[in-house]
Parts: sequence; structure tokens; C-alpha cells
Amino acid sequence: MPLHLSVEDLHISFLSGGKKVAAVAGLSFSLKRGETLALVGESGAGKSTTALALMGFRQTKGKCELHGRMSYYAEEGKSIELASLPEKDWLRLRGREIGMIFQNPARALNPVLRCGEQLAETIRLHERISGQALQQRLRELLEQVQLPAEERLLKAWPHQLSGGQQQRFMIALALAGHPALLIADEPTSALDRSTEDEIIKLLESLKKRLQLSMLFITHDMALVKRLADRVMVLQQGKCVEEGSVEEVFARPQHPYTALLIASRPPAGQKLHRLPEAKDVWALFEKSGNQWPEEGLKELHTVLKSGPASRPKELSNLPAFRIENLSISYGEGKDKIRVVENFNAAWPARSTLGLMGPSGSGKSSIARALLRLIPTESGSFFQGNCDLLALPPKSWRSRCYKYQMIFQDPYSTLNPRHNIAQTLTQPLLYHRLAKSRKEALEKAAAMLREVGLKSEHLQRYPRAFSGGQRQRIATARALLMQPQLLICDECVSALDPGIQARVLNLIKELQEKYGFSCLFISHDEDVVRFMADEVCVLKSS
Repeated sequence: MPLHLSVEDLHISFLSGGKKVAAVAGLSFSLKRGETLALVGESGAGKSTTALALMGFRQTKGKCELHGRMSYYAEEGKSIELASLPEKDWLRLRGREIGMIFQNPARALNPVLRCGEQLAETIRLHERISGQALQQRLRELLEQVQLPAEERLLKAWPHQLSGGQQQRFMIALALAGHPALLIADEPTSALDRSTEDEIIKLLESLKKRLQLSMLFITHDMALVKRLADRVMVLQQGKCVEEGSVEEVFARPQHPYTALLIASRPPAGQKLHRLPEAKDVWALFEKSGNQWPEEGLKELHTVLKSGPASRPKELSNLPAFRIENLSISYGEGKDKIRVVENFNAAWPARSTLGLMGPSGSGKSSIARALLRLIPTESGSFFQGNCDLLALPPKSWRSRCYKYQMIFQDPYSTLNPRHNIAQTLTQPLLYHRLAKSRKEALEKAAAMLREVGLKSEHLQRYPRAFSGGQRQRIATARALLMQPQLLICDECVSALDPGIQARVLNLIKELQEKYGFSCLFISHDEDVVRFMADEVCVLKSS
């Protein structure tokens, strides 16, 4: 197959705090026409930075330096050097030759334009059509991505679409210019399992029908195995392993690749702890610096065992109880009930898993329990105390005991506060640290626990990737030593290695401090690993 894209010795660095930070260091790869190459790696490995460079998106001149060659081969065989392409030429190339599906459609779509207006505007950038021809093209694109070509959808605002519909619409925008190369940057990371499956099937169908080449960026090795022809593993901006999907999965040559494969919770068994980097390195060293044939089985056997089971006096104590919880949005004719008479209870020091498709009310329940949104009716008991009935002053005095790790890492952190302020202010306000020095020491120690460094305390949220921000949010919640920790899709944005570390950390701290947990996820394997009992919701 002829070449479609070639990247040679790519270096990308940013200026942060007066220092030059390398995001991509000497990366080289090629993509053949009609092929799918997966870029995988931890948050901050340079995957999205590489993708944005291939689209001509970079920070302001002086804050970003790019060196190396990025050659795009058009259908007629002509080579276009992307690294030195003027912006006026990018306007002709971007969208027509190379299309991109962004990771977070809710942030990428324009909130002040209706969906039909956005799609029509994109079409007119690439084709001189209007009237009936434009309407026909709109319908064709919506049908391609399996969205209803209805007036209702075209007049809808982006926030009125579900997560799956937003992602399908994002794909329609990417296809509007008839691109030959599609870059998909984590297109399913925020979707529930059934919607993720629909999007992957759609991408498979479009790739085959439109004969697309694809650069697929993900941290989910299961998706790599399903969708890609070849895989490249990135770590700290460098390629540590590359090969066909079959070869890499069967015989990983680098411990980090093995970690990405092994740290996924197994479907057929319950482990006490997930494999982490130290476990994989130990197995490599034990086997003569190579991955043994039964490596996964060997790791899982070792990690099955755990501490003795929970004492009977604790397992029979209903620490938290939800009774007849109902939640509605809107009023009058516009009133929509999202949760109706929900009941659940779970013992002390245990975890209740909450599963269900998008729109089933999982996040609404989590927010209602912490009084972030009003409830229509119902109670939430800790022992004999109804937390929803407490007067505001009593609730404020004890609210720090109930912590939540939110789903969206981008809106969780205050952009005006550096990480030191974010982590130490709650400790000082609730008098969980005697001095600022003690608060900083606790914050630095917790950052290291979740896989970050103490020097990150002086940085602001904008300096971190989505996965790194989620680790900071996790650190903030765990610093408060909560009685109840609510995890709302808290690891969906993390790569497998860090996901395993955070899940193990939550379990370890639960055993140490004895808090209860409500764990919300669309990932059945993760819920099976974390939860003692599972409650499944369905959409009304």
C-alpha cells in the first residue's frame, strides 16, 4: 500500500514556567493508505500533541517549538510538508484532506450555534453549495453517522444531544470535507459501554465504506485490538514499541506495553489488586527481561489473594441507605423525571457499584446525595441521620466527610488556583492540617500516591492533560479522609496503568480508613473489580 503520512524525528516542546518542556521527543512513524495506526500511552505521553500538530494546531508562536518532518501524501502522490505549511494552505488542507474527531465533543462543539448551523457552515467551507443541495448534503452526512436527518436534530443546541449523539455529530463535522485521513483522538473515552460499541462499529463501517486511513488515539487496549492494524506505544514523548496488533499483544517487548495490556481488570475473575508497573517489571526481571507466554495468568494468580474478609459486625451494619429517591428537572410541561423511587443500601467499608447507560440517572443520584442538586423526594441516611434533611449550617459543618470525584477533569479544577492552593485550601479550612507546611507535605505525598510529582504543586490546571487533572481531583478528594467517597466515572479518562494505580489506591485507602464508597461507571469490568454489590439502572 502507498504511503499516506510520514513523520520523521518529530520534536515538540512548550515553554512552561520559563522552562522548555519536551512533549514529543524524536517521534517517527508512517501510515499507509487505508491503514489504521493506534497511538497509545499514558496521559502526557504526547499523543494528542502529535495529533494537533498534524492538523496544524499549535500554541502561540514563541510558546511552542516544532522540529522534524511531517509529510502528507495526497492521492495523486504529491508530498506536502505539514511542518512548514503556511496557514492559508492549512485552510485548504484541514478538513478536506485530514479530518479530526476531538476527544470531548461537548467542549469542541460551538455552544452558541445550533447543530444544523454548525454542520452547514462546515460544508460551505469545503463546497460551494446552498439551498436544496446543501440540505441534501446535510441529510447524507447525518445518515452516514446514523443520526436521524430530522428538523428537530438540526435545530437542537449541542447541549441538548446525548453524549453518543454529540460524538456522532462530531464525526459528521469531521467527514464534511470528504477527508482521506481521519484522526480520532479518544473518541469514546467519556461514553458508556453500549454507546462506545456503537461508535466503534460506526468508525469501522465508515473506514471500510469511505476507504479512510485512520490515526486512532486511545488508552484502551481492548479498542486497539479491535480497530487497529498496527500499534505504536508512546511514553514521555518517545516510541517504546511498535508493531502489528497481533505481535504486540502476543509478545510485548517493553514492560510499559505489558502494563497497558495487563492492568485491565480481567473479565472472568475477581482480583484483590490490579497489576501495576512494579508487578510487571518484577515479572520481566524474573523471566529474563522478556514477557512469559503465560504472563497474564501468572500475574492474576499472584494478585488474587488479599487480606481477611470484612468482620461480621461491619458487614451487617448499613452505613448508608437511600430511600425512595426521586429527581426531576424542569417544571410544569417541561418537567422530566430522571430518577424515580430509587432505593439502595450498603454496609460500612464496602463499595456499591452503580451502573447504567447514559441518561439513566447515575450522575444525578450522585449529585443529589451531596446536595448539589435538589431532590423531588426521598432520604439519604448515614445511620439514623437523614443527610438530605439537615439544615444548611449542620450540613456545611460535616460536608467535607462526603467527597466526590467528578467525571469531567476539565471543569473540576479552578483555573485560577495552582495545584498547591487546590489541595491545601480544603485541608486548612476544615482544620485537617495544623499549618500550611503540614498541608503542603500532605498534598505532595498524595500527589505521589496518584502518580504525579511534588513539583507539580506550583503548576496550574492548564499545564496538565485530562488524565493528569483527574489524578489531581482524586488526590483532593482522598486528602479529606472521607467517610463516603462518590466516584462518578472517575477513571474513564485515565490510561490503564494509572487507572489501575488509582483503583488500587482507592481500595487500599478504603481498607486503611474504613470509608464507604459509591462507585459509578459504565465499565462492567471495573465495577466488578471495585464493588461488593452492584445496582444497575435503566433509562426510563
